[in-house]
Amino acid sequence: MLQVVDPVRGPILTGTTGLPISALQINPGFAPPGVINTSSAGDHTCGYPEYSFNLTNVYTFRDGWLKRFRLGGSALLGWRQTAYYYYAAGVSVTGNTERFAYPSQVRFDLISGNSKRFRKITWSSQLNVANLFNRYRVVILPNSTTGWLGPLNATFDQQPRSFLWPNTLSF
Repeated sequence: MLQVVDPVRGPILTGTTGLPISALQINPGFAPPGVINTSSAGDHTCGYPEYSFNLTNVYTFRDGWLKRFRLGGSALLGWRQTAYYYYAAGVSVTGNTERFAYPSQVRFDLISGNSKRFRKITWSSQLNVANLFNRYRVVILPNSTTGWLGPLNATFDQQPRSFLWPNTLSF
């Protein structure tokens, strides 16, 4: 529960539960119009690239001292990934929204593993490294209601490097 007392507007907490969102309990700093369009016909959907290319390949050695060793990886590329739409000139009923898209993304992942057979049981171990080269950028985001004029935010365009080490027993 928010129990902060704002020096200008008074207490935030009203003590009333179950109010609809139209009964704003916190002042957002602007007067919202009656209807705010979040999308229009013909708008691109958000959350994934408009164009993408993914390639995954793994090679398993069949003989020699590397027998049963697996080595491979993935290359992932994405262009024009729409994150969200924002009001460039502020929120209004007639205001047009603009599309904010992340810069092009490139990522390489590593897949390596080995398996060993012990009588009737096969043990397999694999190491997956996502974002192998640990390349990501900080992207400055426009405010969804005031565009580039309002308080801005920032995010990463990809996740930092991560490791996954699955092990499997088969019999």
